[in-house]
Amino acid sequence: MANINSLVGLDEGKKYKDIGEKPSFGSYHGFHHVEFVVSNVYQAAMYYSTLFGMEIIAYKGLETGDKQYASYVLQSGKVIFVLTSPLNVDEVTFNKLITKHGDSIYDVAYTVDNAQLTYEYATTHGAKSVMPPTEQSDAYGQAIVATVSGFGSVVHSFVENKNYTGQFLPGYSYDTMIKNNLHHKLPDVRLGNIDHVVANEAKNKMRQTAEYYINSFGFHRYWSIDDKLLRTDSSGLRSIVVADYDETIKIPVNEPSEKLKGRSQTQEFVDFHGTGGIQHIAICCDNLEVTVRAFKDRGGHVLPVPEVYYEDLHEAIRKTDLKFTVSLEVMKELDMVVDFDEKGYILQIFTRPLSGRPTSFIELMQRNDHDGFGAGNFKSLFSAIEAQQKLRNTLYTWGFCRMFEREIFLEKLNNFRNQKPEIVFQWQDNYSNAAGYLAIDALKNGAAGGGTRVHSHVTLDEVSSLAKVMRLKFILSKTNIGGAKSGLRIDPQDENILDILARWFKTIKPLLLEYYGTGSDLNTDIQEITQVLNKLGIQNAQQGIIHGLYRNKSERIRIANANMTILQRSKLSVGHVDFYLSELVTGYSVATSLLKYYALVEEDISGKKVYVQGAGNVGAAAAYYIHEAGGKIVAINDMHHGIISHAGLDRETLVKIMEQRSIQGASDTCMKNTLFNSQLLQEPIDIFIPAAKSKVVSRAMIDNLIACGLEVIVSGANLPFVEKEALYGALSQYVDSKIVLIPDFLANMGMASYFHTLISSYTTAITNEHILATIKETIYEQLEIAFRYNNGKLMTAALYDIALSEN
Repeated sequence: MANINSLVGLDEGKKYKDIGEKPSFGSYHGFHHVEFVVSNVYQAAMYYSTLFGMEIIAYKGLETGDKQYASYVLQSGKVIFVLTSPLNVDEVTFNKLITKHGDSIYDVAYTVDNAQLTYEYATTHGAKSVMPPTEQSDAYGQAIVATVSGFGSVVHSFVENKNYTGQFLPGYSYDTMIKNNLHHKLPDVRLGNIDHVVANEAKNKMRQTAEYYINSFGFHRYWSIDDKLLRTDSSGLRSIVVADYDETIKIPVNEPSEKLKGRSQTQEFVDFHGTGGIQHIAICCDNLEVTVRAFKDRGGHVLPVPEVYYEDLHEAIRKTDLKFTVSLEVMKELDMVVDFDEKGYILQIFTRPLSGRPTSFIELMQRNDHDGFGAGNFKSLFSAIEAQQKLRNTLYTWGFCRMFEREIFLEKLNNFRNQKPEIVFQWQDNYSNAAGYLAIDALKNGAAGGGTRVHSHVTLDEVSSLAKVMRLKFILSKTNIGGAKSGLRIDPQDENILDILARWFKTIKPLLLEYYGTGSDLNTDIQEITQVLNKLGIQNAQQGIIHGLYRNKSERIRIANANMTILQRSKLSVGHVDFYLSELVTGYSVATSLLKYYALVEEDISGKKVYVQGAGNVGAAAAYYIHEAGGKIVAINDMHHGIISHAGLDRETLVKIMEQRSIQGASDTCMKNTLFNSQLLQEPIDIFIPAAKSKVVSRAMIDNLIACGLEVIVSGANLPFVEKEALYGALSQYVDSKIVLIPDFLANMGMASYFHTLISSYTTAITNEHILATIKETIYEQLEIAFRYNNGKLMTAALYDIALSEN
């Protein structure tokens, strides 16, 4: 049989036999239609009609009374495409999708027995409602349509045909659309039916997305394969195929391999699409030769297959007894590939991308007693795509396709800076000189979150700026709430600090119950905060967020509140000392950001000399995790004392600093800061971790550190630089242009991600390993995108732009 080490291979993936029980909501009956969001619906309709031979069968737009969207419906065989464009500049959803993705696949709709029951099952098992079941009717009858979230920007509609006899769905006109006069003058492409649609995901997202379809849609694992088989020397992918109970719907979910030197076509799709999405639609045809010839005669272009593939194929076919309906010569002429086993075969061709971005395309196929997905052809497909990637200069060039437009970015940033907080609350304590401030930058999904900080000079402007930082942090950590920040203006060493904190929380208790959640910040501890809140009758620091997010969803509220008790019991042993996980996660995220950056530039952190400013939870934990990865902590200080070690601090000293949250007494070489500061700049420094207060790092300090060899700054502290502007001010821009700067809203997102995991999970079985893995995965994903933005330059500007684009 075929040699899988050549370009021709066998479909050797794993087929699953356990399909589970038939879902209670009924059956799926295949794909009803696929909807594309396009910028010019008329041109798109002419394109698909002319090249793919699809007939325009229905229309909806201004002429039919729809003032928001124009849609053309096209059909060939059982394949139905809906092409939709927004009509107004103030329409939000589709305009945003077009800006981010270009023309793209938005809705993959299924035919179902019962739209109501299918919708209820999906939305009670993790899917978000986009449109509840809606009965639609016109002169041709009735249909019920409901829509739920898929992954990325993709949604899924459930279509139940009650008694509808029209060609598509109610609300469309069958006599007002413009026809393509070329349609019947050109060869018939003869499309059959949609066989499957392929979902491309970012690294480490495949299993999560596959499980989502299994849990929310009643699907099961159908087939899977890893990158040992689906690869070339440069790129590869892994895939899990999910299917409904009757296997009328199949969705291969792919993710790129990170083990190889090139950028796989899966990763290229994610980069240019901006997120995971539907990469291609596979359409079955009765006679692929006839279909491809007609497609090419109409002006269509297919992906060229390397000639060596057919040399390997000739030898493979010679060794099999299978009889093929298409000769090797025709396969080569039409750029067909074939995959086969002892029972049958599958013929395939792949079109070139459907738009200027190398994202979505169409697969045309013919099955002959073969139910695989052409895994044996993946190597030839990858080789063909890699040839195109080389022409596009995207196989080894990690420069992102979105050129970084400085002026556009700064305008976007200024607009964000100038937005006033949605809610502001100020308080003066009657029993002390303490003052309290709360700024909620924006409520999102009925909730907002941000920690409570304490120091002698807290201002409303400070907490307002930090609320915006929280908003960015939640965007990057995929926490679907708004940003906020609380602050107390009082000496953190005040002997009555807990009583003052209690009075402050009592004052804002209605917000803490309804929509605001808090946590630890500068000079506060989540354990102490939780104890104070408990005495006030508040279950946990996130009760307001949970209530705001899950109003009227009692089971989600119960699980989320139960998960919050993990904060009080979840501990991790470090050097024989037990720490609450909440004390470690932010320092862990800072260290993870640093390690990922060096992995992206393919450098080893071992031996890199690190200066950590701040010995609280964030700085001490970051120092420990960096040390464990091989970095040398040559300097660390707090407000009063510091330690300098040319050889690097050992684990025992770092754990002691973590345990006591201060420098004094941690080492015999401890010195006062006056001496520390005079000796610091005599030491070469590769990495600087500011993890103390806001606005303490000056331009002079940065220049001195750069003179000492500084390469990277990772911000453990919020807004660490002394600058007039609140976000990405003059000094931040200077640092970002000189060296690598990883900003606070990514680097110290550990606690935000921790809270997100607790309140968004559907289970109470959450482990420390899962929490840390989620933090790591989120940071890795965002840093990879930012790195490709501008070849690793202007990292902070890139991360701001990514977050603001999602805002």
